[in-house]
Amino acid sequence: MMQVTFKNDEPEIPAVCPVCKTQGAVPRLRVEGVERAEGHLDMCECKDCGTYYFNSENPVTGYSHPDFEKDYWLNYVQSGAGIVGMLEPLLAVADKEQHTLLDIGCGFGFVPHFWESRGYGRAVGLEKSFYGTVGREKLGATIYHANFAEADQITGEKFDYVYSCEVLEHVRDPAAFVDEISLSLAENGILILTTPCANAIKPDTSPRDTLEILSPGLHYFVTSEKALRNLLQDRGFAHVHIHNSGTRLFAWASCRPLPHIEPGFRHWDDYFGYLQALSRNADPHVANGALYRLVKDSVNLGQLVLTKDSIDHWGTLALSTYGLDFLNPQEIESRFMALTEPRYEEFPSWLGCGLLFYVRSVTQMGGKSRLMIPAARAAVAIMKREVEQFAQFAGEPAHFLPLAQETLRELEQMPAALTASDIRPQFVRNPELGKSLRGRAACLLCGWAPDGRPSPALVALCQAMVQHNIDVHVCLAVAPSVRSVFTSELEGAATIAFRQNDSYDFGMWSAQLAALPDIWEANRIIFANDSVLLIKSPAFSTMMDELKNDETDFIALTESHSPRYHTQSYFFQMRGAALRDWRLRRFWAEIPSKADKPTIIRNYELGLIDAVQQNCNLRTRVLFDYKKLFPNLKLGEAPEGNPTHILWERLLLKGMPFVKAELLHSNPLRMPLKHWSFALRAEGADLEMIDRHLREMDRTRKGNKNQNVLNTTLKGLLGEKQFRRLREWNKERLLHRRTHRKL
Repeated sequence: MMQVTFKNDEPEIPAVCPVCKTQGAVPRLRVEGVERAEGHLDMCECKDCGTYYFNSENPVTGYSHPDFEKDYWLNYVQSGAGIVGMLEPLLAVADKEQHTLLDIGCGFGFVPHFWESRGYGRAVGLEKSFYGTVGREKLGATIYHANFAEADQITGEKFDYVYSCEVLEHVRDPAAFVDEISLSLAENGILILTTPCANAIKPDTSPRDTLEILSPGLHYFVTSEKALRNLLQDRGFAHVHIHNSGTRLFAWASCRPLPHIEPGFRHWDDYFGYLQALSRNADPHVANGALYRLVKDSVNLGQLVLTKDSIDHWGTLALSTYGLDFLNPQEIESRFMALTEPRYEEFPSWLGCGLLFYVRSVTQMGGKSRLMIPAARAAVAIMKREVEQFAQFAGEPAHFLPLAQETLRELEQMPAALTASDIRPQFVRNPELGKSLRGRAACLLCGWAPDGRPSPALVALCQAMVQHNIDVHVCLAVAPSVRSVFTSELEGAATIAFRQNDSYDFGMWSAQLAALPDIWEANRIIFANDSVLLIKSPAFSTMMDELKNDETDFIALTESHSPRYHTQSYFFQMRGAALRDWRLRRFWAEIPSKADKPTIIRNYELGLIDAVQQNCNLRTRVLFDYKKLFPNLKLGEAPEGNPTHILWERLLLKGMPFVKAELLHSNPLRMPLKHWSFALRAEGADLEMIDRHLREMDRTRKGNKNQNVLNTTLKGLLGEKQFRRLREWNKERLLHRRTHRKL
């Protein structure tokens, strides 16, 4: 690790300043631990102009590292290039007319690429380093692999702006450099330079800022404002304007009067438009870097519409490029902490800061959530490691580390309301040790079993799922006094657990997701309950094959417009981007404990599709939608009522493998059902299983203390008059069903 030691009261030495050529300087500091340097590097201050320069024999050795250029271009495009900082001095003088631009030492080429692609005029870049060649290939910008003197392609050409950003400090003779590049300046042109500022080199400057300014092994000197002004005036520029930001110097020089120059960046619309175009670049490192900057800068400016549009694309791309799942930060942290040197192909230079701004984006767009605490912790840990181990290229992590620590404190100090996921299930069959769910298909299957006995419908569905190579995770909702459950009929289940019936099916699923955190690594997750009876085995197999092969992110079986549009939740599948979407993770993590049935219906059953559709990139599908049931249905038309009740025969005809148990048990909409047993027998249904399940419903729902809640819900959905008719009809229904069981 590099260390800087400042010196006091050292005698003057006869060194010659590279900027003003004055002999005589005072030793100011020593840098130790510079990689590939022979011993330490000493730096002195010119007694005349205040420039700091390394007076060691060979101070620049960093470029000799064989992998430097290969590694550096990745760091540069991922986060190292401060595109706003590069554009700021150039756009400070740009007007609405087009101007030609020559960028000396253009690096990867972001500035000339921005200039041309955003319509500012023709732009040419010169870059001798390898990453200029890479930039020409990746961006399609006009970049010549040459120093100025070697660039025959522009011999004799004059440019309105000649720009050189953070290059001056890398040359041995800055006066000769300025003379040379000024040859390409048009008569009324402006020379624009940026370089680190010597005024910031002092003992009370942070070690991180000091190292970033000095860049030992890469810079020959760090000039002062006075020295830079004198240098430009001595080169014949009558008009010179210099802005000192504290750590950087911006200089504009011309033989003609300069336009009004006001420091500060104001071209955010152009910048964001450029990043959006760059995010579609074919190279994933370039695209990821653009998306990181989009999210970081848009959230810092409060432009959350841009943030929302970018963050979903970024999450998907980061996963496919680097295997980074922002919602599995513990794994990211564990992998990163094993590094002993940067590996930008696997861990981008924006990693720690990227996690921080992912957290800040999510909390600002959707409210602070406990879901983000692990990501904030990982961001802090990774940024600390980046600063400690890769200090010279960790300027951004060091700058944002205090913000990351404050963000984590805010999240940890939030009052935490009790959620359904806090009511953890008790396992009677635990997850198999060492068995990964990555890439597999899983099912969360829940059911009402007040005395611990799974319903016949749940057993049948579990067995059918297992036959299709699904890892089934069963969770039974039991009465508070129950301490164990019956498992003999659930031999194929991957796990079996039970808990109190807290917040109904959605609460059960939420608790399962929290208890099985690696389930998010599955290829797909099916959410199911025992409110449906499996009727048609061949149709079930066809449906399961379709679910397996369909890459759609969210698939439900049926849809309804009562009381408003929603997808029905008795059986649905999430996969791909839906499993990595922070809104859906938050949806499941924040289901409240002890929510009553109307709340669950209103906010979660009806709200599930709303949560899915908040991410416009997610693809959704309803297998048995109204268009499939009625191919000639006009736009905006849909039958009123619950389709699994009013259209149960139509659904069976179209390949639906289920019938709702409630339809046969209580028939709340009073559908004509005298023929149901004949119809289901014709479909090959197991009537004996159906009969056992209906009798189980009779047994487990007698005296159910939730009946008042159910009545309230039905009354709200049906209206007072229809509800009274339902109650009057109930006695007739019970007698009718007993008659059918005797058939």
